[in-house]
Amino acid sequence: TMTSIREAQLTAVQSMLGCTPEAMRSKSFMPDWKVLVYDEAGMQVITPLMNVAELRAAGVTLHVPLSSSREPIPDVPGVYLCLPTEENVQRICRDCAERVYESYQINFLAPAPRVILELLASKTLEAGVAVDVTRVFDLYSNFVSLEDQFFTLQASPKPLSYAQLNDSTAEDTEIELCIRAMVDGLFAVFVTLGVVPVIRASRRNAAENVARMLNQKFQEQLKNSRNTLFKERMSATGSFQRPVLLILDRHVDMAIVLHHSWTYQALVHDLFGLRLNKTKVTEKGKEGQPPKEKSYILDKDDGFWMRHKGDPFPMVAEAIEGELAIYSSKKKEIDALHGSLASASASAATDASEQTAMLMSAVSSMPELLKQKAVLDAHMTILTILMDKLQQRKLDDYYQVEEELMNKKVVSTPILDIVKDPAAGTPDDRLRLFVIYMMDGDVSDAEKSACLQALQDQGCDVSSVKFLESLKDMLAMAHQPTVMAQHESGGLFSFAGKTLSQGASLWNHGVKTLMPTSGDLPVTRLVDAIMENKSSELTKDYLYFDPKRGTTEAPKGSVPFDQAVVFMVGGGNYTEFQNLQDYCQRAKEKTSRKHVVYGVSQLCQPTEFLGQLTELGKIA
Repeated sequence: TMTSIREAQLTAVQSMLGCTPEAMRSKSFMPDWKVLVYDEAGMQVITPLMNVAELRAAGVTLHVPLSSSREPIPDVPGVYLCLPTEENVQRICRDCAERVYESYQINFLAPAPRVILELLASKTLEAGVAVDVTRVFDLYSNFVSLEDQFFTLQASPKPLSYAQLNDSTAEDTEIELCIRAMVDGLFAVFVTLGVVPVIRASRRNAAENVARMLNQKFQEQLKNSRNTLFKERMSATGSFQRPVLLILDRHVDMAIVLHHSWTYQALVHDLFGLRLNKTKVTEKGKEGQPPKEKSYILDKDDGFWMRHKGDPFPMVAEAIEGELAIYSSKKKEIDALHGSLASASASAATDASEQTAMLMSAVSSMPELLKQKAVLDAHMTILTILMDKLQQRKLDDYYQVEEELMNKKVVSTPILDIVKDPAAGTPDDRLRLFVIYMMDGDVSDAEKSACLQALQDQGCDVSSVKFLESLKDMLAMAHQPTVMAQHESGGLFSFAGKTLSQGASLWNHGVKTLMPTSGDLPVTRLVDAIMENKSSELTKDYLYFDPKRGTTEAPKGSVPFDQAVVFMVGGGNYTEFQNLQDYCQRAKEKTSRKHVVYGVSQLCQPTEFLGQLTELGKIA
């Protein structure tokens, strides 16, 4: 299968640090010591890839921001990771002139334009230090791999957001810059993967512009006889079949970005935020103490997170109870062993060697157990605070009703009742629900004005509704659906009350134990249609580009794709990502391997996206 995007980017960064994974595996490996200097973009790339211990193992003694004031360390090389901006290059040249480090290895995240390279050359020559610059390299790494199958592009310099792309007052040149930034970011992703994809895209929107420009960029690169970007790395994917890149516009599903989700990772992102895999929660203070803010890193090193981040919340609550019970029994075994050894009489010397062995094994398992306990304690804290929020804001009701709307079912509670209920969550929660109703439900004019009136009475800014009404009209004129009818699956939920051990101390009985039955989101259904080459109404007019063959017609009888990269123009979220991973998991269970990487122009919290819609409504 295709290597994960995270692995591929990590390999590129390790090579930059002079430590290929092969070299690091050898027993005699000793890294060269170095200082890593990065700008904000470099920091974002490194953070999800390597922790401090992993940087140390690669020989990084110190890692510092480029803009900070730094002490000279004249006997080690400085390795720079940054964007090729004039400001960054001026700062690097100042370091060279002041001889801050022994030598300078400059790695640009994106290809450096000629003017930047000329500036670097003239400044270092002027200072007589050009000889100390031992490497200038275009890394093609201006994107952030948050997970094995999930990347997001970087702000450049403005975020590549839905608002930025749909701002009616923006100059054409601004939108063009946004499109170009997405093309450059996607190009970097495929240079890192070492493969040229087949491109499919939706028509008559920003996704089409990105696809056309990206196809052109690949073709120019492949025509260039000196091009080695793809030749050297062609084997990196380990597969002869090329992946398909599906570029979609956010308009294929506007509801999901505002949806109150129910899986662990998406809930953490919605309620606490998750930035570069780090989240912050506020814990209530004990007896009159002020509340405490705690931050946690939730990534590949956290086994519980990796096993359960995609699970519905009730399952996670049950899993933590189970894992804590296993920990307790192991801890009791060790304590009992200690006790029995202490009380064993000296006469039992014959068993001494056996007892010593047992004690050694118990002692050696302690660090791992303590580490496990720390992880479980962290999740217990997060889940307890989540549980409180679910109950306070009635988020189970929101989740249930929104799912019913998005799946065209009869709603269990009238929308107007929830919108009017001051105890039902925050004004933003109510506005999010109403917007989903407006996009996905059959809302009558009378009900719409009653809901709007109720929201305005609560002090809600309803500008977003104005924007979405004009959007709906515009998309209707362009014959683009604002919503695709969901699968007619049977019941949407099974209640997990039976499976949730009744003694789950964490579970608050005021909250419903909803277990969603699997249903594919619009993005997943589009991916399935494209990967399986299905003749689907949904994708029949999607654009086709094969930059390698230079064709724009899909060949007849082509085999299904087993690898895809989906890119959402205008932002995306963990709910869509998880739905795609569930789709791959189901395919695996049926013995057909599917590998889908999900990428977004911006990772967006629902309230953040609502804010963007509100801003657009004010401009409209």
